[in-house]
Amino acid sequence: MNTIHEIVIVSNFKEPEALTEDTLLAQALRDQMDCTMMNFSTFVDTAWRRDVAYLIRNVWGRGGILDMDFERLYEALDAERVIYRNTHNGKGDQKGKNYLVALSQQRADVVPTFDSLEEALRYQAAVYVLKPVFGSSGKGVVRVARGDLSRYELGGRFLLQPLLDVLHEVSFFFIKKSFQYSLRTKARRWDLERHTPDVEELRLAQEFNEWNSIEGIQRVDFIYTASGRRFLLELEDWCPYLSLFTVPGLPRAPFIDSLLGLL
Repeated sequence: MNTIHEIVIVSNFKEPEALTEDTLLAQALRDQMDCTMMNFSTFVDTAWRRDVAYLIRNVWGRGGILDMDFERLYEALDAERVIYRNTHNGKGDQKGKNYLVALSQQRADVVPTFDSLEEALRYQAAVYVLKPVFGSSGKGVVRVARGDLSRYELGGRFLLQPLLDVLHEVSFFFIKKSFQYSLRTKARRWDLERHTPDVEELRLAQEFNEWNSIEGIQRVDFIYTASGRRFLLELEDWCPYLSLFTVPGLPRAPFIDSLLGLL
């Protein structure tokens, strides 16, 4: 660990789920190190300190946070040589979802993703999902019937994916290259249970994690369809929700140790 004396968890105090998870994470970290919390809006305008590590956590939300210039913020953090995690050099969601377009063209195990109507229509789906390139927690996502696609302009701001017959989702959590735990959905997206992956599942998740190697926490999400297919849904490398304190039986102490090792 670097010679730092405090961890500051940056959260979104306007979002109850975010604040609850990050408060519990701060409590767990305090068992080993001084840890305080800061609202994201305060963090943006603060005089950053070099003797602390800023852990940028659940700053997603519906309060306008996604509309700011994040590239400028992270450039300023790097220029000031501030210690922060996750690092902003990832190729996943922190830079937008366009990586899914390229990956789906190269690999059959990635959700087909299109940045043009012409390409999307070649897939022959009856219904599509329109997603913002920069989005979080389902904000701005709509379902569009094939016959209505012409009413929408993607304009570099939206992507299209076919609506698939999803049976469940499985998420794999990593800190750097170290696998921590995996979760599986039950009845709803955030109704979760611990999942024990088989060898092939874990190998594939690790492959995507290593493709997007970052200093921080990464959540690798897959969907499993009723027809038996498995597709990469996203690489959440910005501030993935952990569900660490809501699902019983997760390895919290090893996770905290690995997290402290980042700093």
